[in-house]
Amino acid sequence: MSDQRLIDTIKHKKSLGVGDQEIIKTLIGFGWREEDIVIAMQGLTGTSTTLASQNQSSIPTPLVSVEGKENQQPQIIFNGKKIDDTPKKKSILIPSIIVLISLTLIASVILFSNILKLNPDIFSTITSLFAKKEQPVQTTPTNPDVVTPSPEGVRTYGPYDSASKLMMVDGRFAFFYEKSGSQYINLNGSISGPYQRSEKKGIPRSLIPIITKSNYGYSFYEGDKGWSVNINGVINGPFAGATNVDCSQAGCIYAIKNKDDIYFNIHINDKKLGPYISIDNVVYISDSGFYGFSYISNSKKYVNMNGKVYGPYDNIGNGVMYKNEKFYFLYSESGKQYVNINGSSYESMDSTVYDYQKSLFSFSYIKDSKKYVNINGLEVLSNEKDELAQNHVYRKDDGYHVNINGQDKGIYVKTTPIYIEGNNYIFGYQTASGQWYVNINGSDKGPYQSVYYQLFVGNGHYGYIFQKDGTWNVEVK
Repeated sequence: MSDQRLIDTIKHKKSLGVGDQEIIKTLIGFGWREEDIVIAMQGLTGTSTTLASQNQSSIPTPLVSVEGKENQQPQIIFNGKKIDDTPKKKSILIPSIIVLISLTLIASVILFSNILKLNPDIFSTITSLFAKKEQPVQTTPTNPDVVTPSPEGVRTYGPYDSASKLMMVDGRFAFFYEKSGSQYINLNGSISGPYQRSEKKGIPRSLIPIITKSNYGYSFYEGDKGWSVNINGVINGPFAGATNVDCSQAGCIYAIKNKDDIYFNIHINDKKLGPYISIDNVVYISDSGFYGFSYISNSKKYVNMNGKVYGPYDNIGNGVMYKNEKFYFLYSESGKQYVNINGSSYESMDSTVYDYQKSLFSFSYIKDSKKYVNINGLEVLSNEKDELAQNHVYRKDDGYHVNINGQDKGIYVKTTPIYIEGNNYIFGYQTASGQWYVNINGSDKGPYQSVYYQLFVGNGHYGYIFQKDGTWNVEVK
């Protein structure tokens, strides 16, 4: 019997108009065996249903088995009765067949000779017809989004109307893009979609693919059908609502609301938590399995970190940031602004930077009568030297500078965040001319109209998103 998850995934792909060969190729890439995929697809074509219906007709479906021992003629059992399949009148039947075939061939030769006299070009016409039929069918369509890879292993995907949410782990990559009004996900060069746009208060919601060394996942919108969730190639849904997905080496976490239901439930691999009246769209799971999410109960907001609940809070700024198995968020009370770090509150200072979309933050606050800055989860005393060591980007009167391993680079009008992995680094910057470039370990690529803030580098791989000639493209290696 085929795995129901496999069957559901094939049904979903077919509903999107994906061809059989492309489905087989995609599912093999997700780890399914080709034999299991083919059996499941045969089951969906209706073959078994047709055979079942024939059992009710006047022609019975034979139930056949073979019995016999070594060096003995096998016996066929039909519906429990032995059938004598010994050839009868064999000496007459075989010569008759030979004579019939010979007469047919002679008649065909005579007929073709007469046709050839009437139309000498008929032979070339027939040959050309057969030649067209024998041309091989291309089972793997050429991906129109892929530019021919360079000898260095660089691949460029595009052009797109927009592209974002790039992730890269050990050469595996995923990103979201929009084209001709539809949304798509690119996972290691395999395209999933098209998906419909979902908007809340007029603001479109981007699909956010998450990819790790061993897991990936994302939620997507199918219009009137609702939301579905893709975890490692297995489609769950549709549901009335779904949050974004987060994955790690420990698995994946997401929240869904079933149709005709008013509550959400959190799913962490095979574990289910809830119900909750509302859950924030961002959820979290670490490589050790430590999880986090925020929710609303009795008009108050709470944060659940691995089963420990913090709250109630009247307000949680723009949302909760998760990092290193801790949570961070801004909130206000009695006219003052505070930062909450894993349940402990500190009075926030004016220099707070909080970028929810970029998963970057820098909280300035007072702790034990001293000024601190927490940069992406790392706490340092508020001074230029310590802040520079964590941020790598600083500003002077002449513009922005980048400091990497003690070396100063600049002057730039703007920069993206700096991504550093071991001795490798990558960042984007804008010059006074308005053009953008990407610096990878000291080598520049460009010029571009713009560079998206998410860039990755490490272990001989890199990836970034850029705009050129009015369209967006993704370059990975």
